[in-house]
Amino acid sequence: METCLSIIFNIKDVREPLTLSKSAVDFPYVYYTFIPEKKNGSVVVNGDGLYTRYERQKPEGTIRIILTGGSTARGMFASDYNFTIAAILERLLLKEFPNQKIEVINAGMSGYVVEQLFIFYQLVLSKYQPDIVVGLNGYNDLMSVKLNRYSKIYFVPQNMIQFRVIEEGKKKNTFMGRISNIFPSTFRAAAFIKNYLMKQSQYNYSTLTSAKISNASAVYSDIINDMHSFCGAHGVSHIEFLQPVRWYVRDDREESLNRSAVPELIDLYKSYEERLNQIDYGYSLTDSFKGKEEFFLDDCHLSDKGCEIIASLMLIPIKKVLTEKLKERI
Repeated sequence: METCLSIIFNIKDVREPLTLSKSAVDFPYVYYTFIPEKKNGSVVVNGDGLYTRYERQKPEGTIRIILTGGSTARGMFASDYNFTIAAILERLLLKEFPNQKIEVINAGMSGYVVEQLFIFYQLVLSKYQPDIVVGLNGYNDLMSVKLNRYSKIYFVPQNMIQFRVIEEGKKKNTFMGRISNIFPSTFRAAAFIKNYLMKQSQYNYSTLTSAKISNASAVYSDIINDMHSFCGAHGVSHIEFLQPVRWYVRDDREESLNRSAVPELIDLYKSYEERLNQIDYGYSLTDSFKGKEEFFLDDCHLSDKGCEIIASLMLIPIKKVLTEKLKERI
């Protein structure tokens, strides 16, 4: 039975690979970062796993803006680095402030939720000495709650199950852990059956009650506020954007439901939006693509044109903050 199950799971895993590819590597506290990469002799991914040509050392007289977020911010499906949101935003800012040296560092990390980004900022990104930190988040946090909705802790990184090293290490030293090492596929099948009997299928959202939705959005908001306070304490400005999602349009729940989206997830995203709109450094971009859904490549990733639209919308509040910072320098 173990041999048969091993063959079945091997076929399944080939067809449905892990979310993170071989480009990811373990990293303390945030589970993973990305392996440095060069293409045609040029840096594509730097030593910190960022999809940017800039390194930590900040040139004198330069204004640095760091764009954080998940794969949408990183430009996972952009045809070229020059068409990522960060690159487009840099060009727009240089046009608006022609006499300034401005660098926009692409610190989008595929799969990261806001908690990971906050920790990653403290560990790594703060060393880039940014003047402004811009967040483009929301979708990964939504997926984290979706994937972990049967867990008592459902705010954790969505890829946590792939990086539970300490927990799995402890299990291996128990009696059942030693048995599971001998029959891993059998235990995996047993876990599947257990989830099925408890009706914990990927299509069951009954555990996402209004109380959980409220709790999840509160945690999301608290982390963003912590990030803002931390940045402010170090003289860094922080602006947060709620990214657009194909099936969610502000104040248009019925239309969203007609697109076969999950009602509970719509309510959760609406809750994120409501909390973000209550803070003066928060902006929602959820209605940016109403009637322009062709610029989405899937539920959240954008085409080159879509990245251009987002960058142009982000420019307005960033320009305002940057103008104030430049006045302070005079």
